[in-house]
Amino acid sequence: MNRVQSEVKWIASGGVQGLGAVLANATPMPDGLGSYQEFLNGTIFYSPDFGEARILTVSLIKIASIA
Repeated sequence: MNRVQSEVKWIASGGVQGLGAVLANATPMPDGLGSYQEFLNGTIFYSPDFGEARILTVSLIKIASIA
């Protein structure tokens, strides 16, 4: 079973009703600075410089369509 790394951010984002169920455990970023964790409706990113940020899946799809 996968666990939520940043439970406070997940709950603040609506928990199961917001970001949805956790899809995977937290994964380190390729550069080794920070991590990210994927949920059904979005992703929480963590950076030691900027803290935590939540990005909804719909935003990621929009960004990908622009790039």
